[in-house]
Amino acid sequence: MPEVARPISLRLAPRHIEALKLTSTYWKNKIARNRERDALNQGLLEQAGWRVIRIWEHEVEADPVACANRIEQAVRSATVRQAALARLGALLPPSKPPQGPPGPSAKPQRLESRRKL
Repeated sequence: MPEVARPISLRLAPRHIEALKLTSTYWKNKIARNRERDALNQGLLEQAGWRVIRIWEHEVEADPVACANRIEQAVRSATVRQAALARLGALLPPSKPPQGPPGPSAKPQRLESRRKL
């Protein structure tokens, strides 16, 4: 499973949101839109087979080694999973391609509109 890691510098970490007094409607709306966008993007990436690893800037500043270990663990886990799937695929019989030319049921149907005169 592919991995994606990207720095997040313009968004607020969840623990910081509560600490701020967000009195401006602009900032409340902006943060809400960012959360919606992030959820959508994460869902799209996961549907495409990616595993999203979110590491906040303050986590890197506090313990960069732990952050690197999280990424390494995820990559190793994905590598083991891919190897297991490859072994499983090698055990399965190959799929057979269709034999012979397509039959009459495979022909596209032409739909015609008929009007009564």
